[in-house]
Amino acid sequence: MEPLYKYERVILIDDNYIDNIIHQKLILSTQFAKEVTIFESAGLALNFLKQVEFKVNQPLVIFLDLRMPEIDGYGFLNELRNLQNFSTSQLKIYVLSSSLDPLDRKKIEENPFAKTFISKPLTAQILKQL
Repeated sequence: MEPLYKYERVILIDDNYIDNIIHQKLILSTQFAKEVTIFESAGLALNFLKQVEFKVNQPLVIFLDLRMPEIDGYGFLNELRNLQNFSTSQLKIYVLSSSLDPLDRKKIEENPFAKTFISKPLTAQILKQL
């Protein structure tokens, strides 16, 4: 019997390779998601989201880092407004960052696309609460 997963797919967007591997293993081992797709840049993730077709009523969970070269997490959230192929209500974006700046937390809490700010590292307990 196949295990029950909370979500079909999770996307990790982070330029830190080690963080991605650790978070991927955690997400899979806790059965939070059946599949994890990793992007080491926000630009690659945006290109993916532009091309993929989402099933209706299938939420997509994204863990997004804030500090990345080229397009940072804020730029990614701003670019989401231009995507047409899915409803933003399908998105559950959790900002996963090591930032200690209270202004970052405040900006994320005010952003309509982001669900919440999570301080790295991701843990099994945090995944359980989501």
